[in-house]
Amino acid sequence: MSTEPRSTTSVDVEIFGHVQQDAVVLPRKVLLPDERVAVVDADDRLRLRPVEVLRATRDQVVIGGGIEEGERVVSSRLEAVIEGMSV
Repeated sequence: MSTEPRSTTSVDVEIFGHVQQDAVVLPRKVLLPDERVAVVDADDRLRLRPVEVLRATRDQVVIGGGIEEGERVVSSRLEAVIEGMSV
């Protein structure tokens, strides 16, 4: 007798976890070395922000802190990443 569930079998499960407030999900490619991201400030200058990485997969990264509301995260590849440069 097999103990594997059949396709018509249903189960009840509970999943426990932590709900992270104000987390941001971004493409993985925006994450720079040393857990930083490049953002464009109100003066259209490039700023490097250290961020709190909560989780990272091959395609996405979940950021828990370090990015302020309204900041524009750079998602394009840049030839050079220089703090304060005009973009």
